[in-house]
Amino acid sequence: RPPISTLFPYTTLFRSTVGFSALFLLITGYSLLVPAAVVAMARLLRTPLILLAGFSGRLAVRGIAASLSRTGLAVAALTLAIATTVGMGSMTASFRTSVSDWLQQTLQGDIYVSASAHSSLRASTPLPPALIETVQRLPGIRETSLGRSIRIEERQGPVRLLALRMASASYRGFGFKGERIADLWQRFHRGEAILVSEPYAYRRHLNPGDSLEIPVAGGSRVFTVGGIFYDYGTDPGLLVIPMDVYRRYWKDNAVSTIGIFLQPGYPADRALAAVRQTLAATDAGIRATPNRAILTRSLELFDRTFTITRVLRLLVIAVAFVGILSAFLALQLERSLEYAILRATGMTPAELLRLVTLQTGILGFMAGLLALPLGWLMGEVLIRVINLRSFGWSLQSLFPPGLFLEAILLSLGAALLAGIYPGIRLAGSAPAAAMRSE
Repeated sequence: RPPISTLFPYTTLFRSTVGFSALFLLITGYSLLVPAAVVAMARLLRTPLILLAGFSGRLAVRGIAASLSRTGLAVAALTLAIATTVGMGSMTASFRTSVSDWLQQTLQGDIYVSASAHSSLRASTPLPPALIETVQRLPGIRETSLGRSIRIEERQGPVRLLALRMASASYRGFGFKGERIADLWQRFHRGEAILVSEPYAYRRHLNPGDSLEIPVAGGSRVFTVGGIFYDYGTDPGLLVIPMDVYRRYWKDNAVSTIGIFLQPGYPADRALAAVRQTLAATDAGIRATPNRAILTRSLELFDRTFTITRVLRLLVIAVAFVGILSAFLALQLERSLEYAILRATGMTPAELLRLVTLQTGILGFMAGLLALPLGWLMGEVLIRVINLRSFGWSLQSLFPPGLFLEAILLSLGAALLAGIYPGIRLAGSAPAAAMRSE
């Protein structure tokens, strides 16, 4: 039998496949309902358009229903494209807000000292003990927290272990999901309970109160899961234990990071300068970073990571634009005799162009409205199903109001641009030639 660690990637792949399959079925079912929705919306818009645009409004609405085999497919394609941008926008906004809130809650300290990731040292490299004592004696520092981060190997794969000597404000840095065991912090500091991150608990189906056996130096140790906290920094998962317990079972007295908490009202810039001056005399491979800089850099990295989603959204709209243009060109060929008769009975080229533009605008408006429910549903599936099954992260579900306006404007713009060329060709065509060809 293969080890459990080799089965985990396949389990994640299976869960993701199920989630994407559900999303595909949702999109397919919704798209099949679009033609019927176009007919219903055309009926609702008939009276307002007649009042606003007169005879052209009546012709535009009737033409949409009469050519449903073309207009229905065009609206369905544009609806799917706009809904995709809305769903991805909702997921990205929800993800970014969740990460931002998590960072603001986690970074309770004012300054953090660790080994520089750009030097030959790594973030888990131990700091000199003398440095720790020197930093704690600097002016303006109220208290410090100490951390030690290592990687441990379990049967399911590697996982990060974080040992903490917590400051009084460090407890606010944990956002717990669901219930916690009674007397959590007392049992945590006694070495009975351990804190686990949400991805770790999700993949191992753990709940508060469950027993968890993890490897320690020279063997293994059973802990009680005290609480499950939100964490977006590690995919495999994170375990948190007290520093004293870590030193007892792992025989390691090293410290990897120092969290500095300043006295109320003490200038952060002055404290940061003093810390950096101390580090400069100790080791160039160690850095001090204020919490606001960590937050800013993390969000900048997040935005760069999701830049590709903006490009994909534009590509989807471009593909839909080509589909709409093809549908309108085919519609022009199908209804060339009808338009020729309108020209022969007195409709001017400008009025015909206005009719085609109005019709394409109505189709774009319909697609934008129909895309909003589908986009919201796609965003919910991405947030609550696919993301959770793939990474084990729970995200806030947000639908920014700007997405509503963006969907309508993108849909209208794409439809109107796609209708310009067919409209100009129709307006410039000779009625007699079209009638002779028929």
